[in-house]
Amino acid sequence: GITASAEREVGKFMFSIKPLESYEHCRLALRLPCLEVAVAAGINIRSLRVDPCHALRQAILQYRYVKFRNLMMTRFTCFFQMVFQTNPGPRPLKWRDSQTLLEMAIRCGQLDATRYLTRAFCEATSLTADDLVGPMFQHLFFDVTINRHGKCAEAARLAYHLCRNRYQVLIVQMAGWWSRPERNAPTQRAVVVNFANMVNYIATFALAVPPLPEILQLPPPYGTRRAVQRA
Repeated sequence: GITASAEREVGKFMFSIKPLESYEHCRLALRLPCLEVAVAAGINIRSLRVDPCHALRQAILQYRYVKFRNLMMTRFTCFFQMVFQTNPGPRPLKWRDSQTLLEMAIRCGQLDATRYLTRAFCEATSLTADDLVGPMFQHLFFDVTINRHGKCAEAARLAYHLCRNRYQVLIVQMAGWWSRPERNAPTQRAVVVNFANMVNYIATFALAVPPLPEILQLPPPYGTRRAVQRA
């Protein structure tokens, strides 16, 4: 079996980093094959929590080219010293500790990992509007960024639309807020749902992604209806 201490550490090994058009601009991403291996090994990926600072450092150390590893460690020396010192100061909000895998996938702007984790019933309840805009990291003095082109808002929108209709049927069944019309009724519906607005309101408390205005104002993802049916 997998020990509790191993589960606390396994999340930081699931990420990779690679340069984009130059070494100054990189992409930190959750590796989908690692998720699949973890699930096959019996790890509950819903319970995994990730420290993004540890994940970034581990991704740099695992990069195959020594030149890039040394360059990135030099670029982030001050950042790592601030985070890993004995009395660390406050972190940037996007780099706060104990993030779920779905939160990390959304902040990295990964649509494929977001879809996989949402279907696995992972949650991202601590998302804020600031998490959906701007790069994940931007150096104060140098032109160094991480995930500056990440599709964070699009990933959050996908997760929201995949999970927003997940619990309505269960709520209606538990509350008994449904009825079956008479045979000679003019309506052709087999079941009539009562208090539909209330059902939707109650379901928002169980959403994997909070209904932020930045998410609700975006159009539904392409193929959402089919994706929801498959989820």
